[in-house]
Amino acid sequence: MARVCHDIENVFQSRFQSGQCKYVEADACLLFTLTGERKVATWGEAMRVVQRGGGGILIIDGSGKCFLAQAEGFPPPRHFGGNA
Repeated sequence: MARVCHDIENVFQSRFQSGQCKYVEADACLLFTLTGERKVATWGEAMRVVQRGGGGILIIDGSGKCFLAQAEGFPPPRHFGGNA
């Protein structure tokens, strides 16, 4: 999480910068936050955490192919996402 929060450009390929992933709000995902929270959530729940702002978030679907990562910072935090 420290790398996602502070060194995100070295974690993800540049083609994913400012990208989005296609998800279904009711589908399960893994949610990791800067505060150390790790849990199974729905994409809808995880995106509400993103909307609160602040960054330091990584969301990955069960296949590991759809993800959204947001660096710490405001305004606006850098984010990477996509369907690998």
